[in-house]
Formats: sequence, C-alpha cells, structure tokens
Amino acid sequence: MSDREVVRGELSRVGGMRPVLPVRLPAGYDIARDYNANTFDDDPDPMALDETTTKRASSWSVYFFPKEDVPEHELPVIVFCVQDPSSRDEICPEKSDASTLQRQFGKNHLAIYRVSEGSRDMTAWSTLELTTDLDKVTWLH
Repeated sequence: MSDREVVRGELSRVGGMRPVLPVRLPAGYDIARDYNANTFDDDPDPMALDETTTKRASSWSVYFFPKEDVPEHELPVIVFCVQDPSSRDEICPEKSDASTLQRQFGKNHLAIYRVSEGSRDMTAWSTLELTTDLDKVTWLH
C-alpha cells in the first residue's frame, strides 16, 4: 500500500474539512507522520455512528519530522494546524512569533509552528504552495 493510500484511509475516517498540506516539503523533511483530527462537539456520539455517518473535522494537525539522517538539533518538528472558522474552540495557535507562522487557506485559519528544538528559521515554510488535494502532494508516493 502506498503512502498516499494510507493517508487517504486515515482521512476517510473523518468527514468535513481536510488537512492543508504543502505541495512540496522543504529540504530535510520527508513524509508527514501523524494526522490528528478534532471533531465538532455537536456531532453524533461516535459509538452511535454507522458506516454512513462520520464525525466532522473542526481542525487537523499534521506533524512533519526531519528525515532520519538529519540531526535532531538542526531541523525542528513542524506542525500544520488548520481550523474551521466556525469551531468554537481555539485549537490552532493564533499568535505570530518566531516559532509560529499564520496563513489563510480559503476560509480556514492555518498555523505552522515548531514543536521541538532546531533551526528557528521558518522562512522555508512561509512561501510553500498549499493544497488539500492529496493528488497534488509530491512527497506522497
């Protein structure tokens, strides 16, 4: 099974919005390893769901790790956090500072931030082409 099929399977468990992903990754990074969705509180009880009903994502967090051969102190773990504007909870950070970039993707708020030590330079992440279409993501094989 390809990486793209694995990610499609992960995403199919939750309806609604999709995670925002970079079309290409900055040097030193490979695939994203964790895809975490938060869902709206007013959705049905997950225990009552059947095959035709899914929870709706209110946000997605996707974690990008440096390649295994890159020393931990050089590149940080990066999180892409996208949030539906109708969500009542603040899931994605809204601050802008040296470790957090704020972008907009359509109507959704996107925070890109460091969650580990490593280079503080976020420039490579600030101009990336973004998509929610897995077929456009070049780093998924």
